[in-house]
Amino acid sequence: MKTKSLLLAVFTTIGFSCTCIAQSVSCADFTVLGINPDPFDPNVYNVSIHFSAPSTDHVNYPYVSAVLDCNGDTVATGGMSFFAQIGQTTNDYAVTLSGSMACEPLTAVFIYGIDAFDQDTCLLSFGTTAGLSDASERTNAFSLFPNPVKSQVTIQTMKDESGTDYFVYDHTGKLMLTGRIDSENTSVDMSHLSRGIYLFRFGSDLKQTFKAVKE
Repeated sequence: MKTKSLLLAVFTTIGFSCTCIAQSVSCADFTVLGINPDPFDPNVYNVSIHFSAPSTDHVNYPYVSAVLDCNGDTVATGGMSFFAQIGQTTNDYAVTLSGSMACEPLTAVFIYGIDAFDQDTCLLSFGTTAGLSDASERTNAFSLFPNPVKSQVTIQTMKDESGTDYFVYDHTGKLMLTGRIDSENTSVDMSHLSRGIYLFRFGSDLKQTFKAVKE
């Protein structure tokens, strides 16, 4: 009994005296260096992602869940393959092709965890031109606000664009919502959706693509 009590006291003391340094990691720490076909499997591509944080930092269970083309369509999907990625390293994340990679820029949907209760999703662009429009940017016809979104987001558009449809996809490319833009300010209820990043597509050719962050 004395031995058990002594061990408990030692562990308790160590636990209370532990000094833990919290790491600060964001999407800005990740860059896509290339998206290239696998030399052994024509149906697989490798997404090379560099983690620029200090080598003392790491992220848990990172993976590329999808690759989107310039229209926001899912052209490849992936799953978890690494336990972690350390700062100052580059990992090749395998994805399985489901479409064409020809329409650039491509966007890698990258998911990583800081701990068991904290997961983040990044949209990382790669290609010859600028990436997907940020949700706060305005095109000639559309804008999307507020961003981040708490419960409702508003699609603001010119009068002559009323009557077009909108589509909302989650980070895996799954269609979550659809509806009709019926006025110059159309509200979309996102209160029932989980927190994360969503892609809005609308316009007569469905090529207007915005991202919205749901809190």
